[in-house]
This record gives sequence, structure tokens and C-alpha cells, in this order.
Amino acid sequence: DKEEFSAQLKELRLVFVDVLKSTQFAQIANGQIDARRGMVLFALDRGVASAEDEASSNLPLDEWKACLNATRRFSKFKVDETNLHLVTGFVEAHEEAQASFRRDFCDSRAILSPAEKQVMEESKSQIQAAKSVFDKIAPDTMRDVMSLQLASALLNNAAILIGKYVKEGLLKPVEAESYLEDFQESLEELEEEEELLSKSVKEEHEEHKKAAEAWDEEAVKEENKNGNKKKAEAFKDDEIADA
Repeated sequence: DKEEFSAQLKELRLVFVDVLKSTQFAQIANGQIDARRGMVLFALDRGVASAEDEASSNLPLDEWKACLNATRRFSKFKVDETNLHLVTGFVEAHEEAQASFRRDFCDSRAILSPAEKQVMEESKSQIQAAKSVFDKIAPDTMRDVMSLQLASALLNNAAILIGKYVKEGLLKPVEAESYLEDFQESLEELEEEEELLSKSVKEEHEEHKKAAEAWDEEAVKEENKNGNKKKAEAFKDDEIADA
């Protein structure tokens, strides 16, 4: 009945949120989400907290809005840059959480119950909502940020792998230190590239803003000019009519 379905749906939503939270922690630990990006971590945390509140109230999963709201106070480029990193982590976490949820918590892997199916559909809708951010970001900005993000992820994963090799005795600590120093230098260079990119985009945005303001000013002048011309013609017509 409806009450039983509602109770089951609430329980499954809470389970899914727990799985999602664990997945995000794992992504941070293995370098899929860059732990240095505090705002991305903060936004993801806000999203999970919102999802927990929604699930506890037996409401549909809708945490992407909370994630997005956490980044709104930044400049346009910083919002775009942060959101691209945020979308990547968010989508990957949901996709991995869906796989874990279906494998470990659903009664049947082949055929989902109505409640299980609804939770999965809610997660998929959140992925689509997150991906819609791509449509609002300039292609050049997306390409540049995603390139830097990929390079950063590869370096972070390499550093984690080096640590694993040392732990397993496959690499000497001295050798590992040399690799890690190179990785750190490369990461610092990437950060400098991001700062330069941010500055360049900001300057371009300011130029476009000034050009738009100048165009608006010229449009107003032209409108006033045409308005004054019409008034003069109307006044002349009135004088002729009076004569």
C-alpha cells in the first residue's frame, strides 16, 4: 500500500545518501576529487547535508541546488571554474553510488522494485541537472579548465600510487621523494596557469562589459538625437499649421 511504499522509499533514500557520502570520501582519498579545492568540498558537503534532510523528510533527492548555491558568491570565472570541478566530482559520485546501491542494497539486480527504481531515477535526474551547467559555460573556458583539471587529477593519482609503492616495498622512500618533489612542482605550475587563466578571463570579461556599456551609451545618444529631431519637426509642423 501507499504507506508501506512511502516508508520503503524513505529508507532507501537514506541508504543511498549514505552510499553517496561514502563514495565522495573515497574519491577525495584516492585523488578523484582534489582535496585542495576547498570550495568544491564545501559545496559537495552542503549537497549531501541537504540530501540527508530531504531523505529524512521523505522528499525526492534534490541536492544539486544546494551544491550550486554554495558557489554563487564568486566571480563569473571562479563560479565557472569551481562548477566544472564540482560537476565532475558530483556526477562521478552519483554514478558510483548508483552502482554500489544496486549491487549491495537492492533485492534484485535485474529487476528493481518501484521504490528502488524511483531512487535511481532521482539520482539520474540530479546528474542531468548538474550536467546542464556545461551549457552555460563558454567552450574555451570549459576546454582550458578541464585540461588543467585532468592534468591535476593525473598528478594526484600518480602521487597516491607512489605512496602505495613505498608501502608495498616496491619503491625506496628516497626515490619516492624525488618523484613527489617533481609532482609538487608540476602542481604548483598548474596553479599558476589557473591564476593566469582566471586573470585573462576576468580582463576579457571587463573589456566586453566596457564595450557593452559604450554601445549602450551610443544607443542612448542616438535615441535622444532622433527624439530631439522628431520634436523639432513636430514643432515646425505646429508653426506651419498655426500660420
